[in-house]
Amino acid sequence: IHTVKLYSQGKIIPLVRVPNHSHEWVTWALDAGAGGIVIPHMETVDQVKASIAAARFPPHGHRSYAPFAVINGVQDSAPEGKSWLDVASEHCAVIPQIESRKGVENLEEIMQVPGVDAIMIGFIDLGLDLGLDKKDEMAAATERIHSLAK
Repeated sequence: IHTVKLYSQGKIIPLVRVPNHSHEWVTWALDAGAGGIVIPHMETVDQVKASIAAARFPPHGHRSYAPFAVINGVQDSAPEGKSWLDVASEHCAVIPQIESRKGVENLEEIMQVPGVDAIMIGFIDLGLDLGLDKKDEMAAATERIHSLAK
């Protein structure tokens, strides 16, 4: 992550798909310099809220400061009246990935959580969860996803 940011002179902002929605993985990726995170297998509003809180510094969350998280002179600037922590909290993309029946059932509520910047659908894992032979269920889930995205 640091290599991408350094050699692009801060012009490329990497997104990282973390292995799961635990606080440790969310903060690890962001502390390493990711500009956003894709969080797989999100199923509930509580999971999404916890991931958003892990990605934001206080008072908007509970992410800790890691002194190695910024490249000095490249990423540590901020507009007047704001700190780097403010900018990092405001500009960190949080993208839940929906990959299960339960995630689709809760998708409308998940999409309404403040701090959700986009939704990613893992169609292969969703198909596995619904059952590969359940073409009608997959079609209905896909239609629900598309209708909610409009």
